[in-house]
Amino acid sequence: MCVTCASRLGRGRWKFAGTDVSDEQLGEVVDGLPHIVHLHLFGRSITDAGLEHLASLERLESLSIAGTDVTADGIARLRRQRPDLQVHYEP
Repeated sequence: MCVTCASRLGRGRWKFAGTDVSDEQLGEVVDGLPHIVHLHLFGRSITDAGLEHLASLERLESLSIAGTDVTADGIARLRRQRPDLQVHYEP
């Protein structure tokens, strides 16, 4: 993953931005940072498939998604899997 695309915003808070962040790389992030609490995702390379990785993040409390190729259907599926997760979505 492009290091310039990842920014730690504080304890448990991360932002991943840019076209270099793919669904596969998002899965690697989930595996490497299981204690993420707040996550901000920006980048056209992220799709509904990338959201599947996020359902397993038990400590994730909030997710902001903007400027991605994620669809409303993908968001709805994630909300069904994680009804406790606060999701802010801008297509």
